[in-house]
Amino acid sequence: MENDNVEDKYVDRLPLAKCRIILDDETLTDEEVLKIRDLLYQIAAIDYRYFYQNNEAIIVVPINNQEDDTEKSDSIHQGKYRRAG
Repeated sequence: MENDNVEDKYVDRLPLAKCRIILDDETLTDEEVLKIRDLLYQIAAIDYRYFYQNNEAIIVVPINNQEDDTEKSDSIHQGKYRRAG
């Protein structure tokens, strides 16, 4: 691992030490690790913008509708044990 003593211009991003742990590649220089991190942040920002621009009209259907469905019964099969005849 080569220590380049590069200055990290983004204080709100994942620190260099944490990036090194995640990448688990000791052959990368500090500058290369920061370039990889910054590229991943740029890709994430593009993906985030794309998702919200294209999914504004998504309707979220709740899974649990809080209705009491203990009285409802939708029988698919006529027989109790699915036997014919």
